[in-house]
Amino acid sequence: MKDERSLFRMNFIIQDNTAMTLETNLVKIIEEILYDEKGGRLTIAEIAESIKKRFDLSFSDEEIKTAIRKKEGISKI
Repeated sequence: MKDERSLFRMNFIIQDNTAMTLETNLVKIIEEILYDEKGGRLTIAEIAESIKKRFDLSFSDEEIKTAIRKKEGISKI
């Protein structure tokens, strides 16, 4: 059941038709992780670990940093 919820949630996060690049989708995933922290700050490593744990996806620290740099308004890191 948990896997089904995670899959549904991931689909909901990236369903926006304007999300056309991996970085755009990664930003959406990062925003979701940060939203769930309810205002807490996370390190890049903590974000990567949360993505791995919740969505079974792996991203390097550099991929996460690059996605964040391209998105204004992500300031909880």
